[in-house]
Amino acid sequence: MDATQYMAIVRRWWWLLIVGTVMAVATYGVAVRIRESRRAPSAPVYSASATFLVDAPALTSNIDRLTQSYGAIISGRGVAERMVANLGLPVSAEDVQSRIAAQTLPGSQLVQVTTKGATANDAQQLIDGVAQAFIALRQEGNLPGTVRMVEVNRAQQLATPAPAASVLRDAILVAMLGMMGAAAMVVAFEYMTDAVRDRADVERAGSVPTLGSIPAWNIGRGFERVLAMRGGGTSPVAERYRMLRTAIGLATRQAPAQAILIAGAGRGAGASTTAVNMAAALAQQGSRVALVDADMRAGTLHRVFGVAAGAGLSDALSTGGMELEQIIRPTAAAGVMLVPAGAASPHAAELLDSPRFDAVMRALRERFDAIVVDCPPVLQVTDATVLAAKCDATIVVVRGDYTRRSDLAATVEALRPATARILGTVLNGDTNVPGGGFFGFRVAAPGRERATARA
Repeated sequence: MDATQYMAIVRRWWWLLIVGTVMAVATYGVAVRIRESRRAPSAPVYSASATFLVDAPALTSNIDRLTQSYGAIISGRGVAERMVANLGLPVSAEDVQSRIAAQTLPGSQLVQVTTKGATANDAQQLIDGVAQAFIALRQEGNLPGTVRMVEVNRAQQLATPAPAASVLRDAILVAMLGMMGAAAMVVAFEYMTDAVRDRADVERAGSVPTLGSIPAWNIGRGFERVLAMRGGGTSPVAERYRMLRTAIGLATRQAPAQAILIAGAGRGAGASTTAVNMAAALAQQGSRVALVDADMRAGTLHRVFGVAAGAGLSDALSTGGMELEQIIRPTAAAGVMLVPAGAASPHAAELLDSPRFDAVMRALRERFDAIVVDCPPVLQVTDATVLAAKCDATIVVVRGDYTRRSDLAATVEALRPATARILGTVLNGDTNVPGGGFFGFRVAAPGRERATARA
């Protein structure tokens, strides 16, 4: 997999990476808030300090060592035991020792002593007790040099360290973990799903060329929602349909195809939408175009154009006495005439594979320059296979992240015996091309689109 494919994956799933990151940080924030609300307020801590000066003229060369020794004695167990005894403290010597800290300053003769207590009086009592106990202990041991207290700082409450930096650091770590988790989900979905992803994926699965890619798009309702070519079609999506028209023209230059079947493996691929826009694109270049809704089981193209329901293809094939003029309807797309599906028929395949349908197609060929035929899903009923044998060429429509690779392969395999000319495929909802929806991401549910036009 090259860098381009990785970028395509990021474009398809950028929203999931953001959602995963935001959810991880939000969960961490809620957890911190709950923890803080349940935690008991911390008791204040007070600190007092004193500075001792160590002096020993006779030991000038070893004064640093003597200073360090006195620092160790002050924070040692002996001073703590004497303080417990002198002050009558109701605690152990180990507890007192843990509240005393002595620090010697390098290159000086100073020892800084700090004590901590639950109250200011406790801290002050401890610092005073340290001075008394140490001086008494030094005198008893007849230790060298002199020690005197040069500074005493009264007890003050210690400020609670602000946790902001720690919380921010943890939040950044959680955000990275959330993004990594979302990325892992993307990788799993990309490699485990059977849905087609891009043009190369479609060509590998179908073993036929890809004629064009249409970005995901979704605007308006009814006729406006399905027909990107309305009003001349100036959007990037409309330009993609013009590119598809050009690709079809090049593919049929040596052997022209007047009647083209637009087929899909299943409902939701976008076959009807492609048929409508291809008919409009062909009409925009001056061709007289007939759009045939050959889905006599669940036809919807009359609703796309807002045409009233009435007699259609199934009625003409059932009765045999209707003329083409009685079933053909003008549409809002200039240059496009619609042959609606008509009443639903349970014998659609038999009607399509009849001399009457052949007569309808002959009449359409005599009157129109191009005929675009929409049909039911290839893998659900046999109607599409019958129609493929009666049209000059077939185009298979798939939708990215929706149509399964296995279904695409089965669709091409089912159509090959009926037609020698499968021009190629059209990839709908391709997030790798610009111009569709919000950063190319489709925001409408497929079910809503099918309510307007069987895709």
